[in-house]
Amino acid sequence: MATMKKSRASKENEMDRLSDLPDSLIHHILSSLNTKNAVQTCVLSKRWSHLWTCLPSLNFDSQSFKYLTSFKKFVLHVLSRREPSNLHSLKFHSCSSDKTFIGRVICYAVSHSVQEIYMDRTIHPAYRLLSSTSLRTLHLENCSLFGDHFSRCLNLENLFIDRCFISVEHKVIKISGPRLVAVNISRVTQIGYESETYAYTLVVSSPRLSSFCYQGSCPSALSMEGCSILDRVNIGLSVHEEKQEFRTFLKNTLQGVILHAKLLTIEWKEGLMIKTALRNNDVHAIIYNEATKEERNLCWKAANENFELFFEWIFAKMEIKSSPNNINADFWRYSAVFHMAAQV
Repeated sequence: MATMKKSRASKENEMDRLSDLPDSLIHHILSSLNTKNAVQTCVLSKRWSHLWTCLPSLNFDSQSFKYLTSFKKFVLHVLSRREPSNLHSLKFHSCSSDKTFIGRVICYAVSHSVQEIYMDRTIHPAYRLLSSTSLRTLHLENCSLFGDHFSRCLNLENLFIDRCFISVEHKVIKISGPRLVAVNISRVTQIGYESETYAYTLVVSSPRLSSFCYQGSCPSALSMEGCSILDRVNIGLSVHEEKQEFRTFLKNTLQGVILHAKLLTIEWKEGLMIKTALRNNDVHAIIYNEATKEERNLCWKAANENFELFFEWIFAKMEIKSSPNNINADFWRYSAVFHMAAQV
């Protein structure tokens, strides 16, 4: 009996110490929780009954509710009770296709100067309603993509797209923004198109973009004409080298990006590495076979030689056969790295 009293007293002392913390620190702690759990702390004491209404970050997840209707009711209740203060970040994980509901959540975040939004499993593309001057970072996972829906976020700096999908009838996905600095796209799927290459064109246009990463199947084309000189471009392709679509995409990508990136990395499913450096308008390339440790060198005088010839040289040098004894059969890939030295 005495042990139980000591244990109860110990818990009360711990709660007292937690309650002694300033509100700002408690808000920070609660913001790291699922908002459902944060709201449940209101039963701890009178002081805690309203702390959740001032959270700077909200995290809603429909998987923590048995029924989707209960989730929607809870989200709208939290938004209606929250104090009218700015919102730092919103995490919204929902499989709801209710455009009105999703729209209300997004409009609330935008009207409260949200800086970061993370959306997952949002089937209906209501995030196209985004028109914000406060948003700095946007994460989209398992969401649908349509056309150009980021350009109205005038101060967006970081964009992350993972495992999203587009329908087969959409031919162009455009990513643009006057202040975009970093774009990361991975594992985009085109519904109704079963191939290692897809039928859409990816257009990236941002004058301030310094980092671009793409991982997944080949789009039909990649355009970066609206970008200046990027610090880093990484492209990882889940396609075999012998595919004609890959050859076409590689050619178009090299021709369109090679003079727009200080560092360009292209990876695909075999075992080669290509490094190029731009010096006085000449492109110096080293093609390295990871399996056989062999190197091949070539130079392209970009000012007065045809790119077609340079590209044919690259493919000729890539025909270095790999030794089966040096290759991990479970993982084959090409790795092409292009390093463009800045001109003085």
